[in-house]
Amino acid sequence: MISILNLFQKLILITSLLVFCLCENQNKIIDYDNHHNTDEMLAALNYVHATCPDITYLYDLPLRTNEDRPLRVIVFSDHPKHHEILEPEFKYVANMHGNEVVGRELLLKLAEYLCQEYNNGNKEIKKLIENTRIHLLPSMNPDGWEHAVQNTWNNTIPGKYENVSTMMREYGATDWLVGRSNANDVDLNRNFPNLDEFIYKYNHLANHKNNHLDIETFQELISGKDCHSKPYQVETVIVAFWIMQNRFVLSANLHNGDLVANYPYDDSEYHTQMYSKTPDDTLFRQLAESYSYTHLSMRSQKKPCSTDVFENGITNGAAWYPVCGGMQDFNYLASNCYELTLELGCKKFPPGKELISLWNHNQGSLVNLIWQTHLGIKGLIQNEDGKMIFNATIKVYQAEGDNWKYIDHDVTSNIGGDYYRLLVDGSYAVEVSHPGFKSQTQYVDVNYKSQQTDAQRLDFILESVSITWWSWGLIFICISNTNAFCPNDEDLQQHHCTCNIIHSYIQCSSLPKQCRTCYLYNTIFFDEYVNILSAESFRYYDLFDYDSNRSFTIQFAQLNKLSSNAFSKIDMDTDRTLSIKIAKYTSSIIPARLFDEIEIQSRSKLNIEIFNVTLSLLVIESYAFHGIKLGFESIFRFSILSMKDTIEFQANAGSFYIPAYSTMEFYFSNFIYASLNDHSFNHITQAHSSNLQINFNYFHSASIGYASFYEYHQLDESQFHLIFSNFQDLTIEPKLFHTVTQLKSSIIFSLYNITNDLCLPSETFSQIKQDFNSTFQFEIDYGKDVLFTPKTFFNISQFAQSKLSIILRNSYDVYFMNQSIKNIHQQEQSLLDIWIKYGRNLIFQENSIQNIDIQHSSIMRIGYQYSYGILQMDLNAFANINEGRGGELLFQILNSSDFSLRFNQSIILEQLEIVDRILTDQDLCRIIDIPSHIPVKLLNENLCSCSVFYLYRHLRHSLNPLVLKDLTPLCYFNLPLNEIEQEENKCLFDKQISYCHQMQKQSNIEIPNGKCSKKSLVISNTQHNSVSYLSLISIFICIIFGLLSIYILKKRQRYLFISNIFNKFSFYYHHHHHQKLPLFTDDSYQQLTSMNENNSDDNFNQEDLSNKMMQIVMKYDSTTKQTQPFIQTDKSDFIVSNYIENQQNEHTTLKLNTNPFKIIQKSHHHYP
Repeated sequence: MISILNLFQKLILITSLLVFCLCENQNKIIDYDNHHNTDEMLAALNYVHATCPDITYLYDLPLRTNEDRPLRVIVFSDHPKHHEILEPEFKYVANMHGNEVVGRELLLKLAEYLCQEYNNGNKEIKKLIENTRIHLLPSMNPDGWEHAVQNTWNNTIPGKYENVSTMMREYGATDWLVGRSNANDVDLNRNFPNLDEFIYKYNHLANHKNNHLDIETFQELISGKDCHSKPYQVETVIVAFWIMQNRFVLSANLHNGDLVANYPYDDSEYHTQMYSKTPDDTLFRQLAESYSYTHLSMRSQKKPCSTDVFENGITNGAAWYPVCGGMQDFNYLASNCYELTLELGCKKFPPGKELISLWNHNQGSLVNLIWQTHLGIKGLIQNEDGKMIFNATIKVYQAEGDNWKYIDHDVTSNIGGDYYRLLVDGSYAVEVSHPGFKSQTQYVDVNYKSQQTDAQRLDFILESVSITWWSWGLIFICISNTNAFCPNDEDLQQHHCTCNIIHSYIQCSSLPKQCRTCYLYNTIFFDEYVNILSAESFRYYDLFDYDSNRSFTIQFAQLNKLSSNAFSKIDMDTDRTLSIKIAKYTSSIIPARLFDEIEIQSRSKLNIEIFNVTLSLLVIESYAFHGIKLGFESIFRFSILSMKDTIEFQANAGSFYIPAYSTMEFYFSNFIYASLNDHSFNHITQAHSSNLQINFNYFHSASIGYASFYEYHQLDESQFHLIFSNFQDLTIEPKLFHTVTQLKSSIIFSLYNITNDLCLPSETFSQIKQDFNSTFQFEIDYGKDVLFTPKTFFNISQFAQSKLSIILRNSYDVYFMNQSIKNIHQQEQSLLDIWIKYGRNLIFQENSIQNIDIQHSSIMRIGYQYSYGILQMDLNAFANINEGRGGELLFQILNSSDFSLRFNQSIILEQLEIVDRILTDQDLCRIIDIPSHIPVKLLNENLCSCSVFYLYRHLRHSLNPLVLKDLTPLCYFNLPLNEIEQEENKCLFDKQISYCHQMQKQSNIEIPNGKCSKKSLVISNTQHNSVSYLSLISIFICIIFGLLSIYILKKRQRYLFISNIFNKFSFYYHHHHHQKLPLFTDDSYQQLTSMNENNSDDNFNQEDLSNKMMQIVMKYDSTTKQTQPFIQTDKSDFIVSNYIENQQNEHTTLKLNTNPFKIIQKSHHHYP
């Protein structure tokens, strides 16, 4: 008996272990023994976010890579969507060099680890996430990664590996150069602004600037070339701004090629190999050791890669080898962030099967470095009224015996008044200062404890002081080594301005009428006493000389009023940069013709920045930007970085002409509400190769008035990008873009990260004419439900390889109502592209896409990729599609899982082809909703599964045997009829169909708010009828009356006459009385809303349609290669046929490209 009990206990133990192992495997959402391509990486991040939605947040950096891939970040925090006061922020960046991939995989695994451990109740991880905001950017260079893999695959012996995935798992990649750079062959870690050059120069000056070298950054970016004479890349620029605009405290950049923790500086003063230490050298060494000491092998004294030996596993960057333009030093000098560069192994692209070992070596170190964010001190800086002080300077002095040593690297407070200063253990004096306040010093002893969740708290309350211009004069006299009263300039002397030759600035408390020596300096500061600008205030200022001084800054502490023409008639010669900075703006208007007759000559730049608008309403008056004279390759930028409440654009506020090769940019951020009144940007004309960008960022809501962009004309190769990002609500009036002409140009309207639903009204985009490779693109990334109302896209003509793109990524339900896209005329290889990616339900109502002419090898393409839910096509969803001379209609479903394809059972298709693979019994639920009257063609070698028998159970009774032979696989055609019936009986179709329908889920489709009324569509097996009982009785009486009339009249002509009258009555009653949206259902055998009505506005004969078979062939083809949906103006992104002879019976081809049971399709036929 005892032995039996022991045996039973062992069985229970073994079973428990097996269950545990199975559960472990199911919990692992990241493949631990292989690499992830870009789509797999994005899918993994989405999966982590879906698994831990309360502690994660996904966002893409505003710009995409050169090959149009996103730079996606996942955030971990208990409040992941925004910064919390006194909670420090940390970031990891990986895969900066595309062929250095270990960091990329480690960050995916770290994301999964943080998510799972938090859900499992790991106290350490919960404490870390609840007290730190962690940003993970797994790939800064996805283009390089793809190039590295493609190169390895191209050079692999054919047949050696089954596919790319197997090659990456077993072999990896070994080329040390291919893929390192981005798509433009630029090394991104040599492409950042070289701020080391400035800091080494400033170190020789007294009272020098030692942090936040933002002006220097802009100067470098404006120059257009890095220190290796390479153009600045989009990946570099967007990450640079990401670094400067966020509140990062600590960071690490993950690389491969050696095994060491590297710390700044990366470059020495004369670009030679030597130890180049920062003022925080002790701190950086401790941070580097915090990683190497917790790594399983980095601290070893042995040569890890048969090259260098690194003591304690750390090294100073420049002492190892100098790097000019690196990201590590840029973090330190351009922001409050301290960054390390971590080399994680000798192999740049190791085989995937080695990744689990690398994760085990680095897991503890990755977590431990995040804990270091809580070193040192933090606190709040505020005034006596409790208002937080932004941009206060925090200076730190460390006690060394009886002396205090200044650590010559200051940090600044954030916009919420919080600050963070990493420090090693010791005693410190901390001094906080800000213009207009008395400085304050406090003393603190820092003593870090392992995994402490808070740095030591040290708050400051600053006392305000009133500084007169006499005080400023005394201050400048004390610190200046030159004549404080501006020698050789009587105008400046009369206005008691002070000049500092060493630091190259002028300080004034009143406004001189002229300045003949301004060119000797770089900046003129006006304090709060200069707060009103009259017309032509700077007409007689000599801001530039011919040789040395090519940039100048005019800065105001506060402006209360700007007059019209205030900045008029400023003459900017060739290759000059003028910056106008306004710290505080207290007026309610930006007046008309503010910059009238200002002349920006070739290759010059005018940059206007307003940092804070204090009133609740700011109105941009009509013609505010009128009269600006732009020269060849000149740039005009206007930015408002923070507003109290509302910004309003009057009619014609943005009416201007942009000359050839010039650029205008507008940026508005951090406000509550934006109102673009009717016709606010009327009559814009862009000449050859000009650029216009209008960007609204970080706001609550906006409304765009009627015909805001009316009569917009673009000439050859001009570009316009309209961006709304990080907001909740957007209301759009009709005819947003109306009467637009494009010639070899592009317009992109982008909505990023919208919180609420979006409704696009009638004629949002109308009367658009595109000619010769023009692009009009509407895109949403990270949205909710989107509703396209009737005639959203209306009356659009495309010629000569033009593109109209509708791209929706990471949104929920997308609903195309009746006639959403209507009257589109395509000719000569043009493209109409509708692309849904990472979406949910996609619904096409009756006649949703109507009156489309696809002529001369043009393409209309609809894509549904990485999405799930209901894909519903009503009868005549694509109505009156006219294909001629090689035109094609493509419908592609790619890499989407858990979706249901639903046909209206009355839909008429000539043929459906399933040509990608063998159909088995397991595919039955996938194909049961294919209407029984649609001929289905299978591969000849398909085995005779129940799925095959189901498809032909009705067709074999209705089709000609020769036709049937052409459709069916060989196994089916060779079977006699009695054996076919026996096999059908074995399949138990009734039971299987019932099971499949039970597995179908009910889905709720919400029609968005906005200018459309809120409605809900329930997708289920039960139809809900909104028609009243009285209406039903009336309809029933009408039907009985119609049938009796037809029976009595009998004759065919009278029959048709009465039928037509009855159909028209039914149509009128349905459309004009009820105006209800159709009901969609998972059960395709349930009758849908009738789609036989005809719109009286359309010249479309419904009776002719019913008597004529629609020539449509649908192809299910998972090997169809996806064409790139995102538009480039310099190349065509689709392949068209050159065969343009007249074809009377051309087929419209809908290619259904999917494998619903796999998230990511891997194929050796082409590179994934």
